Amino acid sequence: MPDVNEELTSLEINGERSLAASFMSWAGQQHFTNSQQLASVKALGKGSDLEKAFATAALVYNSHADSDGKLSKAEAQDLLQTEFAHFLQGQETKPKYKELITDLKEDKDSKIDFEDFMVVLLSFGVMSDLFYEIKKVKNTK
Repeated sequence: MPDVNEELTSLEINGERSLAASFMSWAGQQHFTNSQQLASVKALGKGSDLEKAFATAALVYNSHADSDGKLSKAEAQDLLQTEFAHFLQGQETKPKYKELITDLKEDKDSKIDFEDFMVVLLSFGVMSDLFYEIKKVKNTK
């Protein structure tokens, strides 16, 4: 798989397109090329930090999803353990962590869509120790 950061920095977009139109045209497709994904994310250069964060999550998810835009629960667990490892680190003893992991391990061949994946991602994120450390940091903007 190509390095997304390298492609983002080398990608050029000709012409202007609204941020919302660029992202929504990409997000609404069930199957799209990497260049379409990258062009839409690059268009977010003018977007807010939150828009960029959401687009990044969607891009990572979609780069692992099948042609129907879904992941098996086993694939979702693998993706979280590789791409969200710092947030998962040290959470293994927490009841909510155990509940979420058990759900992913049960019926591991069943599929989840992006919305369900984001619920799981956010659930892991807000319970993590790293999240509480981030909350302590003062915003310098």
